[in-house]
Amino acid sequence: MGIAFKVTIIAYALVVGVWDFFCRRIPNALSLAALATALTISALAGGKQLIFSLKGAALGLGLGLVPFALKILGGGDVKVLTALGSLVGTAALWEIFFYANISLGGLVLLTLLTKLVVSLYKSRNSHASSVLGEVGKFLRYGLPYSTFLAMACLFTLLKI
Repeated sequence: MGIAFKVTIIAYALVVGVWDFFCRRIPNALSLAALATALTISALAGGKQLIFSLKGAALGLGLGLVPFALKILGGGDVKVLTALGSLVGTAALWEIFFYANISLGGLVLLTLLTKLVVSLYKSRNSHASSVLGEVGKFLRYGLPYSTFLAMACLFTLLKI
């Protein structure tokens, strides 16, 4: 993996992760620019690299379509998976997908455990309702999946 790809991946992951965390929307231009950059760099590097990027993009699109159809993921998350796949390829994308889902699942379990503890405390003390309300708001508005993808991408990139 060349330095141009690594710089592009780091920049894209950082921008997407922060943007999704604060805005809960990912601009189409951001994902399309990353995809176009990956495919352009790949095309300049030769046929094997272009196939590497196209396979990664296809896997990213495939991983995102079913959850999108089930309304689990948003369209921006699917585009981020597609762009990341074109940047890192299939093997690294599987790893990113795994780490993102494990960390997100861990956060959900921690949040549910917190909610359980607070509800038990609330039954004994009425002052806990504000904490419980905050946990409920956090889950109600959804979790920024692309932020977890970005963190997993950076974690995986350190191993590449």
